Amino acid sequence: MQNPNLEEFNQFWIDNSREEVPTMPKKASDMSITMQEKMRMNNPKLYQNMFRVGLDSGMLPADLELRLRRNALWAEDADRLRKFGWEFEAQRIEKAKEEFDNQKMLKKIEASKERQAEAEKKREQWNNMNLLERMAAEPLSQDQILRNRKRYGVGQ
Repeated sequence: MQNPNLEEFNQFWIDNSREEVPTMPKKASDMSITMQEKMRMNNPKLYQNMFRVGLDSGMLPADLELRLRRNALWAEDADRLRKFGWEFEAQRIEKAKEEFDNQKMLKKIEASKERQAEAEKKREQWNNMNLLERMAAEPLSQDQILRNRKRYGVGQ
């Protein structure tokens, strides 16, 4: 029976190495570190398909296996997935986390811009007011009134 990854591995090797195409590796350590990293970065799906620990192998931690079966992985699972050869899933999680963080940052930036625009609008309105309008816009508190009366000797 033909290995389902044969063609993809062959093409990967031709595209990324000047060496002659080797036999199909059984485990990642059958390839050089350089080729392992190239495969992880350039073709994580192939890496996962060739070297992952299977769901039915009994070698995955139970919680990780359960989340894989339910397709409910956590952002914290990326390193553990990578440890068991699930490179594509690890990168997918990291990409989703990065997109989430970017969206969160964009929302913060947008909120900041709105606050700045509102503050600029208030500053502009304040600068266009005359003295009486400014006094009406910010009336004195009862405490300020009492202190001013005492200070200037009014109403004694």
